[in-house]
Amino acid sequence: MPLIRYRMRDLTILDDGDCACGRSAYPRCMWITGRVDDVIHYRGTKIWPGAIQQTMFKFPEVNDYLVEVDRSGPKGFRISVEVSSASDTPELRERVEKELGRTLIFISPKVSFVKEGILPRYEGKSKRIVIE
Repeated sequence: MPLIRYRMRDLTILDDGDCACGRSAYPRCMWITGRVDDVIHYRGTKIWPGAIQQTMFKFPEVNDYLVEVDRSGPKGFRISVEVSSASDTPELRERVEKELGRTLIFISPKVSFVKEGILPRYEGKSKRIVIE
């Protein structure tokens, strides 16, 4: 039921309801693209965690990542990227930073590469965003 989706704070695209057979119906939700409350507000900019995730997993060398947002302190917006020691090259760093710069407009996060096993592991849903 579309009315339930409007109240659940989901971002969706509405279809006009016309069927291929010629029957017209009520508008319907096509697919869920995200949630309204997932956005991170940082220094007047909206950052979507899904966009960060898509960017990070474009690179097969990246095992995991952790985003740390310090809104009021000097740390700022940091992303720790976990890669194997063989993959940690200056070229990879440059490619990751460049791709993040395209994704996160107006924000240039501090990207640091860490060794495998440094970032915390979770049994259930992973927590990749930490807001301080």
